[in-house]
Amino acid sequence: MKRLFQSPEMALLHLAVRLDDFSLAVSQAEDIIRQNRINWNDVYSRSDFHSLRPQVWSLLKKLPEDLVPPEVLIWFGVACKENLFQQLRNAGDFFTVTDVLTARGITAVPFKGFWLAYDVYGELGNRESSDVDLFIDIRDISRIKPVMKELGLVVQDTLTELKEEYIFRELAEYNFNRWAEDGLRLSHIEFHWRMGLRPYRMNVRMKDLASQIITGKFQGRELYVLTPEANLLLAVMHHGGKDRFIRLKNILDIARLVNKYEDLNWEWVLGTARRFRVEKLVFLGVCLASVVTGVRVPPVISAQVSAVGIRRLGNNRIKRMALPVSGWYTFSDELRGWFFKIRSRDGLVIKVQLAYYTLRKIIIPKLVPVKWRHHFFNKRILTVPENKDL
Repeated sequence: MKRLFQSPEMALLHLAVRLDDFSLAVSQAEDIIRQNRINWNDVYSRSDFHSLRPQVWSLLKKLPEDLVPPEVLIWFGVACKENLFQQLRNAGDFFTVTDVLTARGITAVPFKGFWLAYDVYGELGNRESSDVDLFIDIRDISRIKPVMKELGLVVQDTLTELKEEYIFRELAEYNFNRWAEDGLRLSHIEFHWRMGLRPYRMNVRMKDLASQIITGKFQGRELYVLTPEANLLLAVMHHGGKDRFIRLKNILDIARLVNKYEDLNWEWVLGTARRFRVEKLVFLGVCLASVVTGVRVPPVISAQVSAVGIRRLGNNRIKRMALPVSGWYTFSDELRGWFFKIRSRDGLVIKVQLAYYTLRKIIIPKLVPVKWRHHFFNKRILTVPENKDL
């Protein structure tokens, strides 16, 4: 197996997501631990950031008892049990919300989250997530808040200062929380009607996915879900076009979809990706999935996945994943992320639009005094103060 990461801590995470030869991954993990002084706090923090604690725990449990400090196994064990409980709560929240929405004539289908864990990872506890992601028709979004209020959920505080028309026009999700009396967040529900901010131009709609909605079954209950093809496309858009492929979990999602569903309808995937100028992101996602996890590249796209430009972008992402904690989310890191978003999209018009957005919203505001920064943002998006409690 190729050593992608020089840090022994990051190398252990890499071995935890290998899908081609797990027994060999365990053997190599043992060698790494015996030959290096492992910073177990760093292993845990990186596993947390990359949302891979179930995978790392599975790897560590296979190692000889003397190699991993007992307290480390306890850290991961506790986190994984909490994640399982969280996924069970998420599944419960999903049915609570969608039962009411369905009664109102509103269709909402899950993507990512508990359904991907159940359908693609095999068990709810094998994939980390902290919320319920639902894809809905843009025409139904204005009807969501009354339903959420009825169920005891409130608009996420970061959105309460924005006008609804701005949220619907410029953003891509409408988020709601349920809080306990002690301030603990019990539920987080996200409604999506496209992938990413409006400038990203990933305006895939429910009508574009209509042919990809099928019936699934979870614990004896039927529900509407997306086909593997649609789940793959949305994962590429969300993890790559929006989140820049910076977490290993992003890559593992794609790898598991490609690995489980060998007969994917690539004609639909690529045709739809081409419409939204994310074809390069599809090839990059599969490239990273192959390099990082060892999954086989489907022959129908092997030539595109092996292209020099795709490989170069993939190396760029692997370097980003290897950054130490201190390098995450700095201005330099953010700026490189926007350059990646520009380079990874198809079409000159979108590249120019993203470049303009980066210049106006990211770079220039950092170069001017705080008192002038309001000139670079839309002051008309804010609600009046009395609407803050909605």
